[in-house]
Amino acid sequence: PLALAGTSFAGSYTSGVRERLHWARLLRGRAIARGGVSAVAVAAVVVSVDALFGLGPTRLWTRIGAGLLGFLIPLAGGPPLVAVLFLLVPQLVGDGLATVSQINGITLRQLVTPARLLGRVNGTTHVLLEGIAPIGAIAGALVAEAFGIRVAVTVAVVGSFGGLLFLLRSPILTMRAGEAPASDEGWGGTDPG
Repeated sequence: PLALAGTSFAGSYTSGVRERLHWARLLRGRAIARGGVSAVAVAAVVVSVDALFGLGPTRLWTRIGAGLLGFLIPLAGGPPLVAVLFLLVPQLVGDGLATVSQINGITLRQLVTPARLLGRVNGTTHVLLEGIAPIGAIAGALVAEAFGIRVAVTVAVVGSFGGLLFLLRSPILTMRAGEAPASDEGWGGTDPG
């Protein structure tokens, strides 16, 4: 659900900033680049955050935080300062939170997958995530065409919460950094066979 919503969001976001706010290309690029800055900054502290709060809870709450901040984007408008803040806060803070969540997702996948299967699991994950991207982009375009860009961005943000249902019922919520879920003995990067 997150990959599908993400590609839907990406196209709608750029179009929305251009059409609704009439921002020049350079200003749009600068706003979007702020997300990259925060992503690099949080990547340096993710291990400390995981040690403090736990791998599973950090993954869940950073996904929730990034998603909630995404709701500011379709609300951007009005005076230029307000519009800028409604776009920059999700870029600066939300992209950082999303980066922590993605790092933890990969870490979790490596912890619970036997070493002999890591390449296959990571490869399959990437094929699935990249393979669904065109579907998300087309869905976002159809929603934007029928209902407008703000609605398309809002639908994409709501869609980003779809994968959280699996996390809420998962044993990873009790995981600390560097440990496999208690119910999955024999996993954790070692080959049980």
